[in-house]
Amino acid sequence: VAPAELVEVGPEAISGPEDMAQLLGRAVGACLRLHNQQAMLKCAQHLCFSLVVRVLLWLPLDAFWYEGFEWKLETQHFILQALHSLLQALAVAAIALGPSADAGPRAVAAMAGAVAFDAVARRTTKNVSSVFSQALAQGYGLGAAAFASESAEQAMPFPWLGAARSRILEYFEAAAMAGRRPVMQSMEVGEGEVGLVAGCAWLLGLGPLRGRAAVLLSGEDPVLVGQLPQIGLFRDVAFLSLLLSRCGALPFTAAPPKAVMQTGLMWKTQDTGALTVRGLHQGPQCALEQGLPTGAAAEAQRKKGVLARMKKGLLGLSRAERRTAAASQADPSLLVGEQLRTEEDVLFVPSAKLRGFE
Repeated sequence: VAPAELVEVGPEAISGPEDMAQLLGRAVGACLRLHNQQAMLKCAQHLCFSLVVRVLLWLPLDAFWYEGFEWKLETQHFILQALHSLLQALAVAAIALGPSADAGPRAVAAMAGAVAFDAVARRTTKNVSSVFSQALAQGYGLGAAAFASESAEQAMPFPWLGAARSRILEYFEAAAMAGRRPVMQSMEVGEGEVGLVAGCAWLLGLGPLRGRAAVLLSGEDPVLVGQLPQIGLFRDVAFLSLLLSRCGALPFTAAPPKAVMQTGLMWKTQDTGALTVRGLHQGPQCALEQGLPTGAAAEAQRKKGVLARMKKGLLGLSRAERRTAAASQADPSLLVGEQLRTEEDVLFVPSAKLRGFE
């Protein structure tokens, strides 16, 4: 039995996309070999966990680094697939190890993989135009979700983990300042997700598909994911990075060694229009979204509640809500310098005092 290569998986310094592809490709091969040998090698999951964390934190976390090279479509797609495989291997290893898997390195490494995925996916390719990068250029991308709050409570045993965390947060802050909207930050299919799906469909010439965004994103209708597998990788990476950023151990149990279960992620739509996901060696009844960070869920619920109240307005309130609603404290008299009691008083205010309020 050939042992897995754990030391020289790639170049010591990543000087370009080719070096990055070489590093990630060898790391994926080593993880697959460790997975196949876990029946004979008891520490296979420990080695896989350490390898993936080290490789993902080896990647550049500066957006300007990725902008300094010309990218080919095949190199871009290979790197995206490799990052997807490594995050999936990290999730399986973290579940198998349970509390013995360090939550701090796991969260930072997973989000570093998300940063690299987002930075590579939005690069334009010189040989063949990338449809997915054009769709992301409309103002969409991955986000940090609850990573800042969740990782703030986790122990960072090494100084370079804290430095990597800071660079990750700076990357997403710069993306927000550039006007990019983070998508796939929860299981809800919102306007951002619908816009990304519609943009991909328009670029592929599939016509208006906004009404079927949920089934297209889940892959139940394979017309979009079949032609553009990058959006499926993007969906999985967004979920895995969010799941792995959870503070503490993942709330799942390791599968028996000889159990045959779904390794990858399998998505479906619920009756409410939201998405649900299974897999990662869990039973068919185990919904993986139950392990998402509570901070992200609370933030999504808060935003949803604010939007609902804005849409509802005062006229949409119930009688009891109207009685308890606070009256507006705005006083137009302070703006014009005269006492205004009724709407008729406004009609007789000199136009000179209303200058600037047109």
